[in-house]
Amino acid sequence: MGFFVSHIREGCRANDHPTLPLPYACPIDHYLFPRNLMRSPFGHRERGFLDNPRAAHINASRRVTVVPCVPAVCGSDSGTLSLPRGASEAELVRRLGSVTAPVVHFNDIEAALGAFSSGQQSVAWHEEAQGLLDNYCCVANPVFRAKAGGGVPYLLPPLPGQRDWLGAERLAWAREELARLFRQAGDETTAAELGGPAHGISTA
Repeated sequence: MGFFVSHIREGCRANDHPTLPLPYACPIDHYLFPRNLMRSPFGHRERGFLDNPRAAHINASRRVTVVPCVPAVCGSDSGTLSLPRGASEAELVRRLGSVTAPVVHFNDIEAALGAFSSGQQSVAWHEEAQGLLDNYCCVANPVFRAKAGGGVPYLLPPLPGQRDWLGAERLAWAREELARLFRQAGDETTAAELGGPAHGISTA
């Protein structure tokens, strides 16, 4: 269920959905393939898992908070673990491998991982993550109709700082068409991000 300007009515309600206030909690299958998520190697729980009364024993247990730090001043105590900002995969494993707390909370998850240990690992992670993403449905654009039945694939942005994976090769056509459309609309910045000279998996 997508919402366009014409769908919004008085009182911030969606047309034909009078009891649904906006904004609303978007169901997971609007942006992920639940079947692929269940088959994936990514461990996950529902967003409100730790708020569930049946998880009270976990909340009452010890937890560790991971905070980013500058390497020269990194330090830890009983409830906090300092992690160098942009740590490598090997550094993450070394520092977190011995943590026994049932809950590990990252203050800044985007600062936690700087690079995978190998280009192959980076490619594998990106491909697995891209495989979780669903399509936006639906558009009349002839390219998307021909390639995906009118669906527009959600494209995973590459993690910054790595050059091994710059986009799924199988979705290069979607990046190119989206870049063309953004360029046509006058948004050169987004077009350049989508349709720059390097897309697909880097062979450098």
